[in-house]
Amino acid sequence: MPRLKIRARFAILLIITLVGVSIYYASDIEQTTYINTQHQKKPNAFTSGTVLKEYDEHGKLQLKIESDKSYYFKADGYIETSHPRITFRNEQDEVMHLDASEGIYLLEKGLLTLKDAVQLTRTSTTGESTQLKTEDLNIDTENDFIYTDRKVSIKQANNTLSAQGIKASLNDRKIELKHTVRGSYELAN
Repeated sequence: MPRLKIRARFAILLIITLVGVSIYYASDIEQTTYINTQHQKKPNAFTSGTVLKEYDEHGKLQLKIESDKSYYFKADGYIETSHPRITFRNEQDEVMHLDASEGIYLLEKGLLTLKDAVQLTRTSTTGESTQLKTEDLNIDTENDFIYTDRKVSIKQANNTLSAQGIKASLNDRKIELKHTVRGSYELAN
């Protein structure tokens, strides 16, 4: 069975979340109004403590998505999450772990925006770790591509880079740092 694209995985999470967990509709149960930063509105559904795991045909974990709370806004076509944590394997079998304070997933575009204290950690098949930190990170789940215009910090072993903005593929090691690039590199013997 071929691995599912990340966008399909998020759609599966939505379906499992909406079907498998208690769903509360505004017309059925009195609930507190969810306060979005832009305006007040009630979600069509919400969940708490959601975990989705996907394994390959050999029993190896391919995807794990967790969130403390998720709010689904059907008419607007998006899901808001509180403290999303995502672990998956890319095409090179490297483990990628994403963590943020909040996230918004646009269903039609397959765009996940992570906000506040975003951390992406990639662990290679040899165990080497690379860590990226920023305040906001956009993930194009259709093309496995990340980008932001915010300040980023990249650390690998004793080497660090910082820049204003980044574009990078999740499947290869190609990155483009946009502006104000600074770095510290420790030379090997």
